Amino acid sequence: MFSSVELSVGLKQKIAEHAQLSPEQEVCGVILEDEYGYQAIPLPNQHPTPATDFQLPVDTLPKYGDRLRAVYHSHWEESSPALLTPADIINARATGVASIVYHTTFDQWDLFDPNGLHPFFASLFYHPPP
Repeated sequence: MFSSVELSVGLKQKIAEHAQLSPEQEVCGVILEDEYGYQAIPLPNQHPTPATDFQLPVDTLPKYGDRLRAVYHSHWEESSPALLTPADIINARATGVASIVYHTTFDQWDLFDPNGLHPFFASLFYHPPP
């Protein structure tokens, strides 16, 4: 489902700002593609323990359908940077939707794409000067 989208500085900024609104909880949302390009859409974390896990609203996948390119969420309480949890990988594989994780403690990004690697992956970490 996740095509060659580039996680732009603007998308990263929107996700980071969303995470800053709840600094001691995991936040979540989706990346959609529409006629205007790619949009980061914050969604409520409906997990009973949002400090350690996230759960999208149950209607998320059917609601956004083929506009859905990725699910994002944050990790805030970590002792080492850039680690995906087994649940992150299992959920991405189960849905077939890429998972983007923003590690707030280290200001780092991770991607797991259950459908294979895409060319934009390097752009998570590097943006050439304008």
